[in-house]
Amino acid sequence: MAVLAHGFARSRVRHRDLARALASAGVVAVVPDLPSILDLWGNGDALARFVEDLESGAVPALAVKRESVVMIGTSAGGLASLLAAARLPGLAGWIGLDPVDRTGSGTRAASNLQSPAIVMLAEPSLCNLMTSGRAIAQALPKRWRTVDVTDASHCDFEDPTNNMCQVMCGRSSDAAREEIRNEIVATTRELLEAVR
Repeated sequence: MAVLAHGFARSRVRHRDLARALASAGVVAVVPDLPSILDLWGNGDALARFVEDLESGAVPALAVKRESVVMIGTSAGGLASLLAAARLPGLAGWIGLDPVDRTGSGTRAASNLQSPAIVMLAEPSLCNLMTSGRAIAQALPKRWRTVDVTDASHCDFEDPTNNMCQVMCGRSSDAAREEIRNEIVATTRELLEAVR
């Protein structure tokens, strides 16, 4: 299972195409709407509780073992999913999609993450706080790799994105989104197969 967390002031709609691609590859993809726009730490708590609830069978059709869950988060959702993953030892892994960290709490959480992790980064911009996710990547004790996506904007990690993001954070391209989507699907499967 993959649990996907959307970015700041966004919704689950921004990961519709990625969720479909994961499902086509045999991965159950769950994309909840995060409960808060500003409280990223509360969003992390909510994601951790969500996974714990799934583990305990709150949704019988989605009952899952923690070691079969990959957390994936974009931008502020990258930070929230990292905060959750750091509280959930034994996850299959965490994938940060151009995560942002303006307070250093992501770097601290990253240093405590015991699951394998991969970070994907766009070109530096104000929307990714000049690639603040690089500090998160460097703090990960079990980082498998950091993927710099050449010529990608922050919006390319949404799938689909929209005009509002592109006006604020840079043009997106179908080619970059497809490259990122394919990398996420392959990496998610790699993480899940590593725990079998």
